[in-house]
Amino acid sequence: MNRTALIPWLVLLLLASTASGAESRLEGVATLAVMSFNLRYATADDGPNSWEARKGILANMLRESQPDVIGTQECLKSQADFIKEVLTGYDWIGAGREHDGGGEMMAVFYRKEAVTPVRSGHF
Repeated sequence: MNRTALIPWLVLLLLASTASGAESRLEGVATLAVMSFNLRYATADDGPNSWEARKGILANMLRESQPDVIGTQECLKSQADFIKEVLTGYDWIGAGREHDGGGEMMAVFYRKEAVTPVRSGHF
């Protein structure tokens, strides 16, 4: 494995070791808790794995974890709205992949007390 291939792994290791949850944050030390989560779109008709069946589990997990930043995959606007509703103190940035702004997106949620976006964009 070449050295440049190791860089992403080192960054992930550093993030994992310094931002493993709210309870481990050190007084006076700047840390950032980051979570990546594939929400799986909400329109699938797949019984026990449907959005309605799993959104409460997701809400509980996010409330308990309270990361500073959450990067999502396969997020629909209705899911983003739900997450913002259940996570007080958070906001989000994202745009659907369709021309009208609808469809799946990679929404990024952030705890407003910890993070202030300086600039955002979508491509």
